[in-house]
Amino acid sequence: MAVLAVVALLELTVNRIVGHLLQLDPFVKRTLARRALSDARLFLYELTAVLSAMMLGSALARITAYGTRYRVGARVSFALVGFVVVVLSALGAVAELPPDLFFHLHLSFTFLALLVTMTVVASRAPGRVRLGTLILFLPVALHFAARFSRRMSPVPELTSTPLELEAIAQATLAAAAVVAVPCFAARRHGVRFAIGLAALFVGASAVLVRVDWESAARVAAYGFGVALPIAPWALCVYLLALGGFVFTVATLLSSRGEERLRGWGLLLFGIAGLDQQAAFQITLAAVGLLCLAESVVRGGGQALSREAFENVIRRGAAAVGAPQVTLTGTSGYETVRLHAPPTAGMPITLTLSRHGGLIASVDVLVGESLPRHPPFTLERRDAGRLGPRADGPAIDTGDAAFDAKFVTRDRRGLNAQLLDEGMRARLDALCIGWLGVWPQRGVHYRARTISGGDDALPLLIELLQELATRAS
Repeated sequence: MAVLAVVALLELTVNRIVGHLLQLDPFVKRTLARRALSDARLFLYELTAVLSAMMLGSALARITAYGTRYRVGARVSFALVGFVVVVLSALGAVAELPPDLFFHLHLSFTFLALLVTMTVVASRAPGRVRLGTLILFLPVALHFAARFSRRMSPVPELTSTPLELEAIAQATLAAAAVVAVPCFAARRHGVRFAIGLAALFVGASAVLVRVDWESAARVAAYGFGVALPIAPWALCVYLLALGGFVFTVATLLSSRGEERLRGWGLLLFGIAGLDQQAAFQITLAAVGLLCLAESVVRGGGQALSREAFENVIRRGAAAVGAPQVTLTGTSGYETVRLHAPPTAGMPITLTLSRHGGLIASVDVLVGESLPRHPPFTLERRDAGRLGPRADGPAIDTGDAAFDAKFVTRDRRGLNAQLLDEGMRARLDALCIGWLGVWPQRGVHYRARTISGGDDALPLLIELLQELATRAS
């Protein structure tokens, strides 16, 4: 992925930007520098086209054959729609596609983008990631609507609808970069570096617009398929969009795992631009969107086999003391409910869900959960919003390492009673979500997965029972 991104960046710089900024007289004798530039443009164009088509084909083949985290319908749809994109983009790598085939390529890419958006929205990803993906799809859909309207119009030059849709698509792209792209940003890695890099890009772009507006307009049009606006306020929005995009990509690439993969995807999507005039640009955008989908389905960790999942259920049932287990759903997408009556203490209810073979949600209730907000809440900073927060202020426990990972809100002064040194260490190891405490009534815990080995669930239940006992 890194090799493809570097090659695509070189193609963007040399071919689409420098190649169109230099005004070369075709009647002047070709020098060595001109031949080198011409050969480099052609080489980078072909190399990017071939690499992107190969990368997209291999990614789709892997999802189809081994994508157990995806639903069967999604895997089949990815294969059918993506196969058309791969074939047409491979043809576009060796020859210019006729207008009809290029339209079908754009149509297939739009359907593929819709499939990716549906996959992300239907997943258990954080809400900000799902919202960002949904908004990011809007300019793609509007741009295709403009192309479709232009194709269906008998006289496109005399029809205003395609131009209006194209203008809306570009405005939506700028809005998506301002609103949606920061939804993907990493919160803990490379923030200072990303702010500096974004400020550098925004400052350089502002100077270029101020000094040579015509050259800046060429860079925007030929490099990214965007018409640079004339109104000063619109220019500020576009510069803000550029800063948000650079900041987000820099923070994601400074991270590891799924977040870095998401950063590569956004980078490729941005390099492709909005108005794709070449087949490889559509292929780059398709690879970028698949990276977003893959980063989401990988977010839950390693997929569990049926045997491993049943082992987790047995341990959970034994820890809860449940007389029976209720299991619903298809294989890999099950929901398990366990309930233990209050024979020796508070009742315990456990709900465990799997999505694509991954633990997608964990909900444990010891005692009873009241409709009002709990007076004490503890939530991991990187877990997202999983439950209501206590009305009290965020407090400092005195443990710097613990406070850097958790946000504690206390309305009744339960901090000293619940969070001693040993309890903080156990919470750090087992709590990766949200925790609410109602004194003398119960404890409620929510998370998207389980942290630890085979004994993590019994240890978590034991921890919650002790918290409920302390709060009684």
